[in-house]
Amino acid sequence: MQPSSTGEETSRTHWHTLGLKKKRRMANVPRTSIRPWFLELVPLLVVILIAAHVIALVYWIYRLATEKQPQKAKKMKR
Repeated sequence: MQPSSTGEETSRTHWHTLGLKKKRRMANVPRTSIRPWFLELVPLLVVILIAAHVIALVYWIYRLATEKQPQKAKKMKR
């Protein structure tokens, strides 16, 4: 069946638009947050703390690997 030029194709609901209509916001309405400002920074602080601990662990392993072993005193036989 060929779609007619009377608008039959435009009135049909397509499978990709079923229930997937985008929610649109007005352009001049700012998005406000209910949470306090310090709670907005918690994820950033967690990432910074994890990064600092990873760097400290790598440095600690580096120090252990490059540490000079003390020379053992050889006993002299008489």
